[in-house]
Amino acid sequence: MCLTYISQQQLINSCPSLSVAEIQEQWPFLFTRKGLSNHFYKLTGIDISERLSQALITKGRRIINYFSSQKLKWNLGIRTLIQQIESEGVLTNNKVATAAILLMMKYYKEDEDSLFVLPDETSTRMSLEAESNLPITPRLIMLGQSSMTATCWRVSAEGRVIVELDKENIFADAMSVFFGSFYVLNLEYQESACATLELIQRFFVRINPEEGTKCTSKFGTSRKTGTTVK
Repeated sequence: MCLTYISQQQLINSCPSLSVAEIQEQWPFLFTRKGLSNHFYKLTGIDISERLSQALITKGRRIINYFSSQKLKWNLGIRTLIQQIESEGVLTNNKVATAAILLMMKYYKEDEDSLFVLPDETSTRMSLEAESNLPITPRLIMLGQSSMTATCWRVSAEGRVIVELDKENIFADAMSVFFGSFYVLNLEYQESACATLELIQRFFVRINPEEGTKCTSKFGTSRKTGTTVK
């Protein structure tokens, strides 16, 4: 990975830009948890798996405690989610991480499906791509009866599954691959989940550039054509 890092970056940042499928065809190991995490570390100097795993537990509990301590202050959507979280009893680290992200999405008034896809828990890669109408922008696919109880994860982009995580992986591992893909593949945050993704970037991963953002602009320059587009 280290020997070919520059070649990978040149391909990823080429103009006109390549599709995710074309990048995957040339650098398939980038589309594994280890390959993507290694590239992210080379790119940013951050061990995304370790940092996000620790932050989602420690900061995640603070978020849950904050919202729970002021339950009557929030709108119906947040209060309902707090009740669901409390009904889980003692929260595992997995559930703490998931609950914290879901609470922040409710707070920012961003729909859960702007980040997550919750299909039938028996779905295969082929059935997901054929039947789920996966969005163009990246999603974390959560296989389970609910977001809080999911035990298997996949990452999609451009309407297809691009990374399948092993069964022993946890939510923080899946989130690190999902979030890392925006940086490794040079993708903008989808506007529908921009606030939550910025929170993950700045609060959990602690990437705080002095200027610039990965949020989708209302106007920008197309890397494919060089023209200004909305």
